[in-house]
Amino acid sequence: MMNRGIAWALLAAAARAASTTQPVDLFFAIDAPYYLAMVACAMRAAYERTNASYRFFVLHRHPLTSKQICAASKLALGSHFEGCSTFTHEREETSCEIGKKNLATVNTIELVKSPRVLDEIYRLTELDFKSRKHGDCTNRGDLVNLFNLAPDAIDQFLLPLGVTRAVYLDADAWPDSDFGKFYDAASEKYTAVALARRRKRCVQAGATKWERKMGLSGANWSEGFRQDLPYVYERLGKTLYDLDQRRWRADCFHVPSLKRYCELGVADRVVDALKRQTRGDGSKLWTCGLQQPPLLLALANRTAILRRDDLEIVDPAKGIEACAERNPKISVHSENKNSLRTRAMRREGGDRDAALGALLKRLESGDAEACGARPWREKKGSE
Repeated sequence: MMNRGIAWALLAAAARAASTTQPVDLFFAIDAPYYLAMVACAMRAAYERTNASYRFFVLHRHPLTSKQICAASKLALGSHFEGCSTFTHEREETSCEIGKKNLATVNTIELVKSPRVLDEIYRLTELDFKSRKHGDCTNRGDLVNLFNLAPDAIDQFLLPLGVTRAVYLDADAWPDSDFGKFYDAASEKYTAVALARRRKRCVQAGATKWERKMGLSGANWSEGFRQDLPYVYERLGKTLYDLDQRRWRADCFHVPSLKRYCELGVADRVVDALKRQTRGDGSKLWTCGLQQPPLLLALANRTAILRRDDLEIVDPAKGIEACAERNPKISVHSENKNSLRTRAMRREGGDRDAALGALLKRLESGDAEACGARPWREKKGSE
């Protein structure tokens, strides 16, 4: 009779093998051709930098069309492109039912009607932003939009298509060499898997050199959580050390089971946090940030937060670890904000969306560096 431990090991190995043979489903939410230029390059990067196969899901709305997305994807993916399917989302009520659709390499989802819960998240986020005092992170009003908040309701867009597991990526977060390891770090114990906010393994409850220079207060500077309030400290702890081990990046997170995510009611929990934030009685839960703070609270104690140097799960019970020598670099995704910033994509007159046309022309011509650094700006002396 086979030893039970060996049987479990074989089962785990089979599960890992299955995860590498099944396509990885990536979800993007964009509402302008400007962002499609980034996503097209993210699709190409996924195949150039990893050994996995992929299916891409792109939530969009007018003026961005499914025809544009399919055309850009075909040029970016080349031989990896095996078709493009188009869908619409018109359901307003929340449902955890798993549908069944014929999916392709690229799948577009046109937002005709929003889930009510997402509309409520948007309404409360806008209310919170407008109520802030000048200087309390009031310089990013462009991020107060439905598509920046759409990842909170990722289950409502993908479950109807039959997708049960997916990774959300910001448009400028491209899969990198260790993305597969990140994807395989899923666990039945957790609702989401994400990367730790801090880059170093050791926890730094005090401010870093940069934070001190900027007059910021250590781990809490980014969102400014009110850890003196029960609702916050019951989820994120009472000290900066506690908080530092519970903060994660929302630009790339994995949902191993979209059905479990739905049944937990993550979007409803986000609404709950936002309602408390916008009561107007001086008891705000955080002072900065838009999508991340309420999502962090909604998924508190249900997220596997991975250390960024070895992709092991952060364990608060182990206490503060000493800072060691620099470990081998782990790269799950590349942040391309510097090379893809608005100023690098503008044409004469500030038309950012012209960047997509420039990218398509370069891809069509076979330009291997079309998605390199500053891909949308012509080299000096080329005009």
